[in-house]
Amino acid sequence: MHKILNHRLYYQNNQVEYLLTPNRSKNYILKPEGIVLHDTAGRLDGNTSISWFMNSAAKASAHLLIHRDGKATQLAPFNTKTWHAGRSSLNGRSGVNNFSIGIEIVNPGKLTPLGNGNYQSWFGKVYKGSEYVITEETTPEHGFGGWMNYTEEQLLSIENICLALFEKYNLEWIEPHWKVSPGRKQDTNPVFPLQNLQSKLLGRRDEQSNTAIMLTNTNQRRWPSYSDNIIQVIPRGQEVELLRSGPYQNGDNYAEWYLVSYNDNEGWVLSDLTHLS
Repeated sequence: MHKILNHRLYYQNNQVEYLLTPNRSKNYILKPEGIVLHDTAGRLDGNTSISWFMNSAAKASAHLLIHRDGKATQLAPFNTKTWHAGRSSLNGRSGVNNFSIGIEIVNPGKLTPLGNGNYQSWFGKVYKGSEYVITEETTPEHGFGGWMNYTEEQLLSIENICLALFEKYNLEWIEPHWKVSPGRKQDTNPVFPLQNLQSKLLGRRDEQSNTAIMLTNTNQRRWPSYSDNIIQVIPRGQEVELLRSGPYQNGDNYAEWYLVSYNDNEGWVLSDLTHLS
């Protein structure tokens, strides 16, 4: 699906949207060792965040931005240092920008509950729980808040892009911004399936499991494809019985799907949206 040529990202042999941010270190050759994941903490129209990263006054940027529909915009070559992590350290090494790739995910960040299923962002936008999947959760790293789910398309795109980056650059780790800037940052939000992604990228996946847990509200389908064949939505956190799995082709792409049983219905879900339990 995704591949990297000359430090640019390609999808289905076409270069993804490429806009070169001015907020980068022009004379620093980056040799990436890992990936830092971020939330844009802005509006769901990713172009708003792109406009900010393209503004020299922002003094901030990243290598990639992943939109809600899973499409990617690249803002700098992967061998260029961008300004995404700020004051940061990992395993005793400060200045994580010096050895990492930054990926921004379109998500509004922490939301304040207003009651009646409504939530307000820091920039004043109100999101209705009837229109979006928003979970109230408290963690030591994030505190209490409402957190908007990432879309299926985002999670699938992030995994495939990270797989390509790990293979190309022989990367060793992937962490959220809150990990490298503890106490200062809260992204990615607590509903992001971090451990599952780390396990897949670092090779700690248990293929012998016969149950799986949904990482987000997931469409269960009559057959393994993206066509209009939805049986039901399986809620985030729900454990289901795993019946069998396999790679299935959709157009020019292959994806792994699981046949699962839930509420007396058998149907297919994308493996990327589950964690084997």
